[in-house]
Amino acid sequence: MSYRLRQFWEALRARPDPQALEAAQRVLAPSLWALFRQMPPNEQAHALRVFQRLRQAGHTEHDLLVAALLHDVGKA
Repeated sequence: MSYRLRQFWEALRARPDPQALEAAQRVLAPSLWALFRQMPPNEQAHALRVFQRLRQAGHTEHDLLVAALLHDVGKA
């Protein structure tokens, strides 16, 4: 139960990193950027963490990075 409580608390406090947002905007087409920005801040922050981890691991494939940013867009 403490895991779910911590997960809930982190979701309430999560905010997208401004530098990561700038990097994401460079990857996404304007229509996809608009879709990304409709997601709640905690979902944006999660997607940006996935995006950043892929980039740090050396992945540069455009479609993979777009998928990382939009993988939870259906939740919104």
